[in-house]
Amino acid sequence: MKKINVLNLLIAVVGILLVISLVSTLMVWLSPNNDIDDPNGNDDPSINETNLTVNQYTLYEDEDLSFRFILANITLTSDEPQNVAINQFVTSQQVNLADVQSYLDDLLAMEIDLTSEEYDLDFTFFETTDEITLNLFIPLRVNESETLTVFFQGDEEVSVLFDLTTQANSLAQLKDDDNDNTYIDEIIEEDLYSIKIISVSEITYSSIIETLDDGSQVDMVLPSTARVIGVLVEIETLGLDPIYIEGARFNIPSDNQVSQAFDDSIEVVQFDNLFNVPVISEASGFIFFDVYVPDPSIINNVTEFEFKLNVVDQWITVVVDAQ
Repeated sequence: MKKINVLNLLIAVVGILLVISLVSTLMVWLSPNNDIDDPNGNDDPSINETNLTVNQYTLYEDEDLSFRFILANITLTSDEPQNVAINQFVTSQQVNLADVQSYLDDLLAMEIDLTSEEYDLDFTFFETTDEITLNLFIPLRVNESETLTVFFQGDEEVSVLFDLTTQANSLAQLKDDDNDNTYIDEIIEEDLYSIKIISVSEITYSSIIETLDDGSQVDMVLPSTARVIGVLVEIETLGLDPIYIEGARFNIPSDNQVSQAFDDSIEVVQFDNLFNVPVISEASGFIFFDVYVPDPSIINNVTEFEFKLNVVDQWITVVVDAQ
């Protein structure tokens, strides 16, 4: 009889514990603050999404120099502020951009001091920010490579790809460069705008995305013979009205070819499309074109960049002289 009472007591205790467990579980699931999924669809809301964009870059080489190198202007953005330092940038050739002194010494021996203010390069920095634009010196350990990837190892690892098959500049050109003061042309209309045409170059892109009228996005696939040309421009508003480029053409007279600009529904990934983007103060970005030429050096011939602004009736033509 005593054993039966003990068994009944044990069963009662186990039953009570099971009831408590079930009630606790139901309270957690029914709690209004219990969001199983992030409302934005993110698996981990704590991830600080980061993006790395190339604004402009130039490849340099010289027969008297044992390595090639890139001077690049890049922009890093993120959802939340994060620490950004030079030692977080590493190339696919295992070069940490904080450890480039030996390359700088070789250039210094050739009377090129990239650490001087005239080149405006960033070698030492540490900031906590959600957006930063940097001018980076990126040396290559392997000259034969056709591409180079630069990684930013921050809250999230992101990367950009550089095409090394484009025509390289010489060190003589680098010595002649005045960096921020170097541009193809500048057009100023008093009390309206100032526009600088910085460069014309072939763009190496990872993908092109087109946004359709219904808001959906599709990959835009160009023929293998197509080359994407980017005209880098800087726009500054001098009056009260926003300025934007509402039409643009790229002409190659030697090939009798005229290309219309990509409109604002087309995104060249990792590059800023400035077409039809209102500028209230100042901004820089690319106007993109697709051309169909077998030889990429065709853009080194005389070309013409024509564009139409919203605040003037006439088209503006900029002639890009042969290099």
